[in-house]
Amino acid sequence: MHPTPVRPAEPALSLADVSCTFVSKDAPGQRYTAVRDVTLTVGDGEFVAVVGPTGCGKSTLLNVGAGLLAPSSGTVQVFGQ
Repeated sequence: MHPTPVRPAEPALSLADVSCTFVSKDAPGQRYTAVRDVTLTVGDGEFVAVVGPTGCGKSTLLNVGAGLLAPSSGTVQVFGQ
């Protein structure tokens, strides 16, 4: 009898090269990037804190990870989906 190989679990959340660019509300011809080229993997049951100064993109990153905001580029997967 052969033991069943253990497959590594899929990450709970995986962001790969995620960027979010927006059109400025004050100057519609201008664009700004809130998040640029972020790669982050969070395992099942893991706790992660994202810290930084006001305006650095923490809330934008959280909204992308939660599926509330689509990234301008990059990929987001939840348990491999």
